[in-house]
Amino acid sequence: MISVKLNPDNPHMSVQTKASINVQIKLIKNCLKQDYLYNDEEIHQLKKELRSLTEQRNSLKVNNGFAN
Repeated sequence: MISVKLNPDNPHMSVQTKASINVQIKLIKNCLKQDYLYNDEEIHQLKKELRSLTEQRNSLKVNNGFAN
C-alpha cells in the first residue's frame, strides 16, 4: 500500500510518499555524518529539514495518507 499526501508547504502541490520522504531522510542523515563538509548554517538547515521530514512521515503513518 502506498500512502500519498499533498505537501501544503510546496506551492506546486507535489505528492510526497512515505518512500520519497524516507529517501530524503536517509540522504540528510548521510550528509550529517559528514559534517566537516558543511558550515554551521548549513548543518542547521539540514537538521531543520530532517525534523520537518520526520514529522511529515509520522503524519503519513498516523493518517494513512489521508487528511483528517
